[in-house]
This record gives sequence, structure tokens and C-alpha cells, in this order.
Amino acid sequence: MNSISSLLPLAKTWLLDGPLAAHVDAYTANLERGSYSRQTSRSHMDALAHFAHWMARCTLTASQLDEDCVSQFLNFHLPSCDCHCMALRGHDQLRAGLGLLLDVLREERVIAELLPPTGPIADELSRYDAHMRDARGLAVGTRKDRLYRVGQFLHWKFADRAFTGKEMLVEDLRAFITKELERVNSTSHAQSLAASFRAYSLFSF
Repeated sequence: MNSISSLLPLAKTWLLDGPLAAHVDAYTANLERGSYSRQTSRSHMDALAHFAHWMARCTLTASQLDEDCVSQFLNFHLPSCDCHCMALRGHDQLRAGLGLLLDVLREERVIAELLPPTGPIADELSRYDAHMRDARGLAVGTRKDRLYRVGQFLHWKFADRAFTGKEMLVEDLRAFITKELERVNSTSHAQSLAASFRAYSLFSF
């Protein structure tokens, strides 16, 4: 459990004495397999600790977790969070760390698997993931974050029409980024959006 050695004492307590304690080893092993940077690994562990503290306050167990729980934490708890000041509060960092948590819990068969998405957008995301993996050699964490962003954009752009890649315009990306920054206005969020869509533009346009 070397990944938790850099955490502050309170965060360690939240993590090791909380409802996710039994899954910390599997989570840190996943970080090591994914070749995450030291900074990203620390951010993910901080995310896990904050979420474990919130789970304890809500009397939630690991087997009750799903995407809706993570959404509730991010969209309802986080904006009015009154946890200790050391708790990680970066929306994008928390989302990434908790997305990995759900992956780990599914690998351990603690929570049910999601049905794989189907359709043209799912196919586009699969092609883009293969490109990032095979042509760019990007790490798992980077690919997951960019797929999440691109998926958000594609479902927004083609919410009421059939997916046609040729219809995507730079103006569409700008409109989507503006909408996202109105929702979460932070430098880190802006940088994440810019990096994700700059890379996807090179792939698709």
C-alpha cells in the first residue's frame, strides 16, 4: 500500500477505517498496473479518501455504489462540501479517481457489470480508444479521461439526430466547452477539456 504513504493522517483514517478499506489494495494495484504518474496516483488516492468519508457519513457500503452515487457526490455534495479543508475538491480529479474505483469494484465482482454501450457513437469511441492505445501509446488513465470528454460531447452534439462524424465542426466544440465551463469553471477543467478536444480534433477532423 505504498500509494497511501503520502496521504495526510486524516485521509489515511478516512480510507483505512472507512467503508472502502477492504478494496484499497486492489485499487492501488490497479494504479500500479496502469502506470499512472506519481501525481495522478496521489490525486486518485485523495479522491478515494474523500469519497470514503462521504460514504461513511451516508452509511453507504461498497456494494451499493454505482454511477448514480458518484454523480450524487460530485453534483450535490461537492458544491456545498463541509468536509475538512484537506479533502480533495477538484471535480475532474475526483471524477477520474472514482471512475477507477467503480472499475476496481467491478473487477472484484462487488458491484454489477455495466452493459457495454452499442451504436455509432460507441463504435466511434472504440475506434478512438484503439487509436490512442496503438498509435499514440497513451496510458490507461489518459485514455479514459479523453474518452469521457469526447463521449460527453458526442452525446450532446447528436442528442436528437443520427451520428454523422462529418457534421462535427470546430464551432460545436467551442459551444460545448463554453457550456462545460459554465458548469465547472476552473483552470484544471479548462485545461482538461482543451487537451481532450485538441487530440480528438486531430483524429476526427
